[in-house]
Amino acid sequence: PLSFQTSMVRLRRTTKSTAEERIYSVLDSSFCRNQLVVDISRAALKSLPFLGAQELTRFSCSCNSANVAASQNFLWRSLWRRRYQQILWSVPETLRAVDSKTDITPMDALYSCLKEIPTPPCWWDEQPVSSYSEQVACFENRLRDKGSWKVFYFAFGMHWTKFAVAAHDSKDDLWLVIHGSVFDMTNFHDHPGQVEPFLRFAGMDATDAFEAMGHSWHAKVRAYGDELVVSSLSLPKEGNLIRPSWLTRQDAVPAVKVWLFKVLMFDVHRRLSYHDFWPCESDAVSSRKPHLSPSFFVVVLVGVVVISRYAWSVAAFLSVMKTEGVSSLRSIS
Repeated sequence: PLSFQTSMVRLRRTTKSTAEERIYSVLDSSFCRNQLVVDISRAALKSLPFLGAQELTRFSCSCNSANVAASQNFLWRSLWRRRYQQILWSVPETLRAVDSKTDITPMDALYSCLKEIPTPPCWWDEQPVSSYSEQVACFENRLRDKGSWKVFYFAFGMHWTKFAVAAHDSKDDLWLVIHGSVFDMTNFHDHPGQVEPFLRFAGMDATDAFEAMGHSWHAKVRAYGDELVVSSLSLPKEGNLIRPSWLTRQDAVPAVKVWLFKVLMFDVHRRLSYHDFWPCESDAVSSRKPHLSPSFFVVVLVGVVVISRYAWSVAAFLSVMKTEGVSSLRSIS
């Protein structure tokens, strides 16, 4: 509204906490530097230290001044401690008390820990797989706020599960990550693909392979429930500013190709089958070929019947026309 640009409510300095004092000082300085004047109520300012990541991100999109206020390091540092307090036992020692260290920045600590995490295999994709450190660096450069706690909050939220499962990489102790949830597959023996797919991604993030198999995440949750999820490492789902690698690969597929594969009853994103994990048959089935869905054969059968019937009708029509044409010529002559 026009009133937001033409009027500003001067905030009177009264007895405020340290957090409020920092927010007021940031807003006052930003009001002096920017021409955009925004009327922000005292209640909204007081609630900033208690908002979640989603609310702070939405608030920062309202204007420049709100973006500066909602991007303060102390806000995201306290938010990180509140959200991840119960799972910090599963991450390296360097990251557990990073909010109390002054000799190293949180992003430097995260980079040093990510270098020790192996990248899961992705042989079905022709594009080279970037390391976790490179993915975080790309996100940090895109956000243009290097070294901040806001960047660390989202980067940590994307990769903390990889630290939690890194030590569980054997057949007798097999954990893996799928869509941010930690699963204990040690005693799961009813998988149609046997145990080979789990062993291939033991102690790693298997989300890319899960999506390349064409699985439905909702179907998996309904089938397994909470039986295989490690409850001590379960947190409420939260969005992230970092796009995962599997979603980036799917977005890179041209829309024309996606539409064509739907018409032909192909799954354009499915690049794997269970045979690709079995040693005896891994060479017989190419993982780069798209896999047919069962309805494809039904469509082919119906198409053959329709085409053959159409061809028979055309042949009969041409035969009748030929006979009638010859009769007409004879009568004229």
